[in-house]
Amino acid sequence: MSWTEDEQKALTSIASLLSDLFHFEYHRDLETLKNTYVELNPDRDTRQVFSANTEAKDNQSTFINKLEDILTAANYDEISRAELEQALASESLVKLQLHVNFDDFEKVLFYGRGEQKRSAVIESWFGLRKIPVNFKRYDRVVIFFQIKESQHFSAREIPQGLIPGATLLKLFRNVPKADLEMLFPNTEVRMRLFDKLLIGVPAVVSGGVVLTTKLGSTLLLIAAFASFWLGFRNEPVVLDQTALIALAAGLATLGGFFWKQFSKFKNRKIQFMKTLTDNLYFWNLDNNAGVFYRLIDDAEEEEFKEAFLAYAFLFNHAQQSKNSEGLNKQELELLLLLV
Repeated sequence: MSWTEDEQKALTSIASLLSDLFHFEYHRDLETLKNTYVELNPDRDTRQVFSANTEAKDNQSTFINKLEDILTAANYDEISRAELEQALASESLVKLQLHVNFDDFEKVLFYGRGEQKRSAVIESWFGLRKIPVNFKRYDRVVIFFQIKESQHFSAREIPQGLIPGATLLKLFRNVPKADLEMLFPNTEVRMRLFDKLLIGVPAVVSGGVVLTTKLGSTLLLIAAFASFWLGFRNEPVVLDQTALIALAAGLATLGGFFWKQFSKFKNRKIQFMKTLTDNLYFWNLDNNAGVFYRLIDDAEEEEFKEAFLAYAFLFNHAQQSKNSEGLNKQELELLLLLV
């Protein structure tokens, strides 16, 4: 497109007017979101003395409807429950086995934008093997969680990070599609079969070594006590100083062995939790009220760009072919998609 200086000034003026118009409209939407999110915001620093449940539910419904409108305007697409289930079934790029209890939530909304194909190299066997993988990634993911009330958790402990009755809003970036379950606040890290074998097999082998080499006398002494108490042996067992020392040493060795294996298990799980936390730290962009401030800016920019480009195409077409009928709606939408 080539325009004269006067045409450029006219387009600049139109752009300024469109920008002011959309800014005014979305500022009004921002105020609606703020007012309806007051009672839902878990980070609020004020408390309302009187609150009606019906009003809170109406505010929540209004907030969700307005939020969905803003997400659509910002070119976000809803991620369906089927896609979430597929993410849970798919193998994570981070090599973690995760579990999510959907029953903890009254309502869950996932929206994504900018789905792209990416490639990465995953290390296995302690870095000795490198596997190239292709995966899909969202540039932005917005999540709305409504957590169930406290009576839902009466029969079990409330998962760490969950606040009964709270409404959470989160924004993430560069999230692999196979790792969407990592974004849930009640995600549990579980051991894979490989990790269980990695801990269990050495534990069994070392346990057998400890039993045969260091606990022989202790096991014989315990067996003698058991035989006497069960009536299989008439001769009482004499506990002298040597026997007591052997028994105490054996029990201490056995206790040390179990503590060592338990520490290995805990350290392995802490390592998994650190991996999960590190990823979420770099993926997270904003939380709760801060999210819809970003979304409002995105929606305002997207609406402005689409409107200005549509006007520019119509203006250019009118300048080039003044006697034609102009562009129809389908032709204009096609041009906008090609930009």
